[in-house]
Amino acid sequence: METEDNIARGLQVSQDRAEEHPPAHEKDRKVMALATLLEDEKGIEETHCTARIHENIDDPERSDFFSTRAGRISTLNSLNLPVPRLVRLNAIRGVLYSGGMMLPHWTANAHTVLYVTGGQAKIQVVDDNGQFVFNA
Repeated sequence: METEDNIARGLQVSQDRAEEHPPAHEKDRKVMALATLLEDEKGIEETHCTARIHENIDDPERSDFFSTRAGRISTLNSLNLPVPRLVRLNAIRGVLYSGGMMLPHWTANAHTVLYVTGGQAKIQVVDDNGQFVFNA
């Protein structure tokens, strides 16, 4: 009980002394703002250190798009994992069922790599004029 009383008195004395000081000047406010900014940056570093770095895009239950007749697609980007934002990459995992088709697409500001791990497919790539540059 004595310890609690001493703590309470100490806090009260500190509060009384704080009221005696004049308000902070503009220079003091700038220093305080800088300290707050540094704390915020430290918080960002801690966020990166504790961020998730693992995501299973092969899990059918986390698919972003699913069709019972065509297949499923799972995407990994900076919206569901912070690491792709740092390295400026994303990944897409697609599973096509028999008879499914991947429609033509292009990316205006990036390269796309398609990696097939099994099955059979007919792949055709055309240039700007519609001429085949790859037909297998």
